[in-house]
Amino acid sequence: MFIFDKDIMAKNIAPGTLRKIFLGSKNMMIAKISLATGTLGELHQHQHEQMSYILSGSFNYRVGAIVKVVSCGDVIYVPSNEEHQCECLLDGEILDIFVPMREDFIN
Repeated sequence: MFIFDKDIMAKNIAPGTLRKIFLGSKNMMIAKISLATGTLGELHQHQHEQMSYILSGSFNYRVGAIVKVVSCGDVIYVPSNEEHQCECLLDGEILDIFVPMREDFIN
């Protein structure tokens, strides 16, 4: 029922990118992503629905053909199988919520 941030070890998944996984169930999970300025995530898609909540920083966030600058408090919805990408404009953190959970992040 309770997952404490201090108990989760961040994993370096790419240069300038750290990720913590908060697993709820097979139906839902949260990933906290820390990004350094200038980091560009790869354009990708997956079957999972995703909502991203910007905790801090500033990002160019692309969903499909739409690109918007987002910052603290903004939320992005990514439909299943929609291409998306994030570029960090200013050091920050993002909470990504996935339904169902991303088994590929666990394995």
